[in-house]
Amino acid sequence: MGITELGFYREVVKFISIGAAFGWHERNAGNISLWLLPEEVASASPCFDETRPPRKLARAVPEMDGEYVFTTATGSYFTDMDETSFCICRVCGGGSGYRVVWGAEKPTSELCGHLLSLAAFKRAGDGRRAVYHCHPADLVVLTNVLPLEDKSFTTALWSALTECPFVFPRGVGVVPFRIPGSPELADATAELIPERDAVIWAFHGLFASGTSIKDAFGVAHTVAKAAEIRLKIISSGREPLNAPSLEELEQTAGYFGKKLNTFD
Repeated sequence: MGITELGFYREVVKFISIGAAFGWHERNAGNISLWLLPEEVASASPCFDETRPPRKLARAVPEMDGEYVFTTATGSYFTDMDETSFCICRVCGGGSGYRVVWGAEKPTSELCGHLLSLAAFKRAGDGRRAVYHCHPADLVVLTNVLPLEDKSFTTALWSALTECPFVFPRGVGVVPFRIPGSPELADATAELIPERDAVIWAFHGLFASGTSIKDAFGVAHTVAKAAEIRLKIISSGREPLNAPSLEELEQTAGYFGKKLNTFD
């Protein structure tokens, strides 16, 4: 069975196709990474080529040494995907590098940041193994008009849509301007993501996490919807007459078995 017939491949294509239809992936914008489970590696391994030369990472990720990650290729257009849009990398050299074992020769330019975040998930043992990066327009607009601060940005999203407290109860982190694809952006994201469900890159987009690509996409979709609603409230030019209290948001999260991060 070829890689393109496997379940994880089909799920990734399904959800990034939806994201592209939402307008989140202009040109070659956006990327994903999925840390493969042992059974996924076993099903894909007959297609692997372990003889390709290794490449260095800008930041070492020793926790991920030997792990396999399915990711998008640099320059891929999500509106026109095929197997050349993806690759599978094995982290090697004690975590200092990676080897492409299947697919496109060059993984996403955000690979280092993805691996640093996946390493944080592995240390935490919280079940997360996927990251989904996209460019929802309304969210990018909000980074121009809201304080670039975790608590206030999160509260603005939570109070816009009562689904938010149980979909991303850890809240969002906010990274001020960093050059896209840079080690500095990777470092800043990896510092925030262990305690957040998603990280917002100012003037750029969203980096969402989850236990699967479906889950990470769901976080991204909910954040984007809340951003759309918050922007409409701001654009009305009126002060909101009504908004849920922090206590009500905590009750909502608790009803669904989640604990809200109150940033205390």
